[in-house]
Amino acid sequence: MSEKDSEKTAKNGEFSEESLREIAVEIVKRRLALKIHWTAYLIVNIGLFIINITVDDSYMWVWWPITGWGIAVLTHSFNYVSYRRGLFNSARTTLLWYHIFFAILISAFLHFIDNFTGSTTSHWWYWPVIPILLSAIVNIITYYVFKPKKNEDTRKSYIDRKVDREMKKLGI
Repeated sequence: MSEKDSEKTAKNGEFSEESLREIAVEIVKRRLALKIHWTAYLIVNIGLFIINITVDDSYMWVWWPITGWGIAVLTHSFNYVSYRRGLFNSARTTLLWYHIFFAILISAFLHFIDNFTGSTTSHWWYWPVIPILLSAIVNIITYYVFKPKKNEDTRKSYIDRKVDREMKKLGI
């Protein structure tokens, strides 16, 4: 926390009115940007869908921009909701949740591609999804192994926290 941030918080750890106002302004801006993004997504994709079915409905190419842009708009939504709810209190937590979010999203997208391209005999999407999901599981495990305990400084690295504990044992 910078000096400017610490000046904005009261001594009892609560946020000052000024800092709460800044957070509220940021939430309003993010909500407006998200509404604009969703509106553009819906209008453009409805238009593309109409073009696709009126010009040539033998191949539904419209699903590619819908899913590709859908990944972006879902990511934007996840970012807004996580900020709004205050889910992330550290960079480590943020990275963990984004890793999980993208692992699920990419896995679903690969499954969609496999089904949309008409692969009925070989479901190739399993092969990239298995390591993606395994890496997310490993990330979750390492997060909880290296996560600071309740009374430890969250700004210190895992090694620094271990050294501090060892020094306490030594009486230093």
